[in-house]
Amino acid sequence: MIKRIAENGVVTYTFEQFDKIPWLGHGLTTRMGGVSAPPFHSFNLGKNTLDVKEALEENYRRLIEAHSTEDYRIFLTNQVHGDTIQCVAFNNSDEKLKVFDETDGLMSDASKVFLMSFYADCTPLFFVDPVKKIIAVSHAGWKGTVKNIGKKTVEQMCDRYGSRPEDILAGIGASAGICCYEVGGEVIEQLTKAIPTAKDFYIALENGKYRVDVKKANVASIMSAGVLEEHIEVSDLCTICNEEFFSYRRDGITGRMSGFIYLK
Repeated sequence: MIKRIAENGVVTYTFEQFDKIPWLGHGLTTRMGGVSAPPFHSFNLGKNTLDVKEALEENYRRLIEAHSTEDYRIFLTNQVHGDTIQCVAFNNSDEKLKVFDETDGLMSDASKVFLMSFYADCTPLFFVDPVKKIIAVSHAGWKGTVKNIGKKTVEQMCDRYGSRPEDILAGIGASAGICCYEVGGEVIEQLTKAIPTAKDFYIALENGKYRVDVKKANVASIMSAGVLEEHIEVSDLCTICNEEFFSYRRDGITGRMSGFIYLK
């Protein structure tokens, strides 16, 4: 079951199976609890938005303070809807924050690193190997889903760190839901080529468009790498119709939530 947590006005969502792991911290932020002014109100964490620097800095300070990770190094994705996943090690330099350009996923086996990716309708993917103590977070828009970034994240955890797919736990966070997410035929064509069971994830509309369940598509992608279905926890929340979340499709110019994960 997905859990909603509110601390000092900062609202995040977590996964029950991850909450049971004492050495793990994680969450998906919402719009709630920050200082950003409209149209980025309020807890915007997107550094590529036009939000003012001071508001972003305060929002980051509140997030880090809430998790008591002030001495951690922060690693961010600068996403391009691709399938590049970077391995992160602890950085002993004075550099507190590092951005990985053209990157849609981060993974690590190091403590004292705070991994962050960003969303406003795209699908947050979280991964934990509780045996090897490996963590990862990836960003899956429809393009990333078509590129099977979920499957590739699992494969790289196995190749780089020796994880076993059957040990890996996965979480799929709030994103655009099938209730609201409408796409054209070109998206369906690419999805069908990428995922053999794609016909199970969309419905045709009378206007020639389609509604797509990208969460289910990512479940299929992750399972194709050998992760067990019972190890995948999926949020039923839609970012378009739930105004706790930023939504590009709903609002246009807006802020970004962050999916974050770290080893305590």
